[in-house]
Amino acid sequence: MNDIWPISFCNIVAKIIGRVMTNRLRPVLMSIISETHSAFLPDRIISDNILIAHEVIHYMNNNKKSKFSSMAIKLDMSKAYDRIEWMFLEAIMLKLGFCRMWVEWTMCLVPSVSYSFLVNGEPRGYMCPTRGIRQGDPLSPDLFLLCRDGHTCMLRDAEQ
Repeated sequence: MNDIWPISFCNIVAKIIGRVMTNRLRPVLMSIISETHSAFLPDRIISDNILIAHEVIHYMNNNKKSKFSSMAIKLDMSKAYDRIEWMFLEAIMLKLGFCRMWVEWTMCLVPSVSYSFLVNGEPRGYMCPTRGIRQGDPLSPDLFLLCRDGHTCMLRDAEQ
């Protein structure tokens, strides 16, 4: 599947609505998203995570004789956009206190994608995905942040 290059032809109205929703959502995200998340947010530098990871590994290596066990987890986020469940996204938004109308507007934009296939220049059908968010949509990084923050909260709750 790495050889497929999706070409996005999106309705101009959907692009405008997505941009407007992004502009309204962005200020709210700064207060919702945990301080530990730095990707896709203004005034947060993603390269700080490299330093933090180095310090955590250094701490774990130097405290091997501690009575507490420790573990580091590296998550591969390369295909994460394609794996976001729409029901999870909707549940996270409602749990965070977004009004029902905002969630409905968002959920109208998310599943509005379909893919058609050309084989040797001939159309060979289409498919509609059942999960994932559209790459290239201005709203997608913000929706991804909401889901990622939800997963982080679930991991934190499981730890306790």
